[in-house]
Amino acid sequence: KLTFFLSELPEKYSPMELNTYFERMNTSGKSLENYEILKVDIIRRLHSDKEKYTHLWNACSIMEKMILRKHNNEQLDNLRNRYKNAIIEIIQNGNIDNAFEKYQTKFDIEEEEDSDDNQDLEAISIAIGDIAINTENPYKIVKRRTDEHSLLTFSEFLLQVLYICLNMNISEYEKDGKAVEGMLVTDFFDVRKLCDTFKWAFDKRGLDAETFMRKLGLYRLITDYFIIRMNDEDEEPYPFKLYKGDDKEKMKVRMYLAMLYSASSAMTYYMWMPKLLIYLECFVSTKNSLDIDATEYLAKLKEIDNKWHPEQSIVDNNLIYTTIDRYWFWRIDYYLWEQRELFFKNELLNVVEKYVFRRNRSIEHIAPQHPKDEYGDKTRFYWDDESRPEVAWKRDCLGNMVMISSGQNSTLTNSCFEVKHAIMQRYASGNGTVESLKMLYVYSKYNSWSLDNIDEHQRSSMKVLKYSYERDSRRWNDFHNKIYE
Repeated sequence: KLTFFLSELPEKYSPMELNTYFERMNTSGKSLENYEILKVDIIRRLHSDKEKYTHLWNACSIMEKMILRKHNNEQLDNLRNRYKNAIIEIIQNGNIDNAFEKYQTKFDIEEEEDSDDNQDLEAISIAIGDIAINTENPYKIVKRRTDEHSLLTFSEFLLQVLYICLNMNISEYEKDGKAVEGMLVTDFFDVRKLCDTFKWAFDKRGLDAETFMRKLGLYRLITDYFIIRMNDEDEEPYPFKLYKGDDKEKMKVRMYLAMLYSASSAMTYYMWMPKLLIYLECFVSTKNSLDIDATEYLAKLKEIDNKWHPEQSIVDNNLIYTTIDRYWFWRIDYYLWEQRELFFKNELLNVVEKYVFRRNRSIEHIAPQHPKDEYGDKTRFYWDDESRPEVAWKRDCLGNMVMISSGQNSTLTNSCFEVKHAIMQRYASGNGTVESLKMLYVYSKYNSWSLDNIDEHQRSSMKVLKYSYERDSRRWNDFHNKIYE
């Protein structure tokens, strides 16, 4: 089913012109993705059913879409049942190709939106010269919606599945660039070294290609069903179409997963994703059901997360500007959201209800590092006062910091608290985006900012983090009554 396009060049072209033409044509294509190169190697290592495994790989690689998709008139419960039957088929029988043959439909395999554009070309071989000229704007044909996508790229997902297949376990002490079972952690999860990592797994760790492919299909189905997807549309920022549960508790699961996603990078997904996938696989295998209780799910998420971010890490020296792990800002925001009725009142509650986690990476000082003369900032904060060295510490402590996007940080720059307060009021009223609940809380509680306020908010922020490890929610009320009222 190949078509050759023959381009006849003028005979008068010189060797130099021919060479120039070749170079330009040869470099104008799109390079293969690393997972496309890896695909060839893995399929080559399979002993049988290569065509079926190729189909499986292709289906899994489209992270923008779920593998099993809802038909136009299909009930959501029927789609849930298709996922359940396929997952259980793989777990019980290990028969990946049979599971997909039984529960995947033609609709899942072919893009419905492409069918209209290509209906005249289906099932026939046609030469390029025979294709009718189309005068429409090309973007109307090739543009696809990409609002929704998985938390991970396909290359990142492949490495998480490989991590599980090899039964690897990177401890807290091994993750900072040290070798784990013959492979540096930073190398293992480097998507640019995907092919090298798999070669190491095959040659040094005895990875079996069939086992990996079965796990790939299984975990992709589990990911579709139990883990949120990202959406650029504000009305549904974290699509969670299949998983059932109490709406209030289900929303907590969505938000915690969004928090973990925002705080993760390609190098750190292994801190929670593999253990979560294994847990979900065990749940389905044991219960023969996909109906996990949302409260139980959330508790497991927190347990996995707390292992990598233990309570012992919450000490002042770890949470200053030069050393703080940005994760802690997201964690504070999640618990301000979860306990929002304690921290926010009236119209601000509506703002917090619509809060969306984003991958903000810029730390903003509430009291600026380089205060201006306006509103007496220089006399209020005098960071360089050598007679009071403790003041410099207050500048860079957690109580004087929030995390926002670099764009919003540029907007606020070194403005004084009063100016930032006015900007935040505008954001909270809908003329802008609230990017930090910690910042929203500060500007809703305080009308001015002082060294004493920094101390108070430092204690409050530390309390939020420490109480986030408490299982008894009643402690939050005690904490609120003592500190915030």
